[in-house]
Parts: sequence; structure tokens; C-alpha cells
Amino acid sequence: MIYVNQVYLNNSLPIFPHQLYKLDPDAEPVCLRDITAKANFDIARSTCVSYGGFLISIKTVEKLELFKSITSGQDRWVGLDDIDVEGQFVWHGDGSNLTAVQEKAVFSSGEPNNLGEEDCVQFRAHVQKLNDLPCHHKFGFVCERSLPGSTC
Repeated sequence: MIYVNQVYLNNSLPIFPHQLYKLDPDAEPVCLRDITAKANFDIARSTCVSYGGFLISIKTVEKLELFKSITSGQDRWVGLDDIDVEGQFVWHGDGSNLTAVQEKAVFSSGEPNNLGEEDCVQFRAHVQKLNDLPCHHKFGFVCERSLPGSTC
């Protein structure tokens, strides 16, 4: 079950409207902003950082379902790449490596496959899973910011 409230960032960071989500009542809140303007991966990443966040990390099926519910079936960049070390995918939120369990849960079958310098990761709407892709492509993206308490 997902709980949603409209909230705004506190005054210490640039203000932009976004949603506060909880995957369950006892979970820490997650602040998400779906940005539909298309950008390459680097611009998407730096935009999220400028708002005090990061490109969304989708480590669980539950988070994938939440992500799908807010993106209206559109392709989006997510915060996972292997730019630094080929084949070693790293989550932007906490710098952790993609695990085999996460890979199986959130990637399309046969992905990531690094076909043609694919270092960045997108959500592919038509298959509802993640896919690696060259970073120069342009998609919308989702920024995430985790905060303690009940507001963003």
C-alpha cells in the first residue's frame, strides 16, 4: 500500500513541488519528483543534485511499482550506472552496487547487456523494467530525496 501527501521542500533548498510517498506506514518517507522534460543522463543527474536529491534508486519490486505509478507509463532515467567501472552498476542514492537479487527483480530479461556502450539505466515503459542504454539519449527522470519525519 502506498500513502501519498502533497508537500514542498523546506526553505534550505530550491523549492519545487513534489510528492511524499511511504511504501508502508512504518517506512521512512521518500520524496519524489517526476520531471517530464527530456534530458540526457548527466543533465538529469545534475538537476536532481541541484535540488538536494539524486536520480531515483529502484532496488525493490515495491519501489519499482511505486515508480511505475507516478511516471504515467513513460520512459525515465533512473539513478544507476556503470560509468566508472564497466559492468559494476552503482546506485546514486547511497553508492551501493547493484546486487544479483536486485538485478533479477528490476531489470528486463537479458539486461543489462552493455550493447553499444550502454552505461546508464532507464525504465522502459513498454516492458515495465529497467534497461541499460547509452547516456546521451534523452528521457524524463525522477528525483528522489529521503528525509526523516513526515515531510519533505
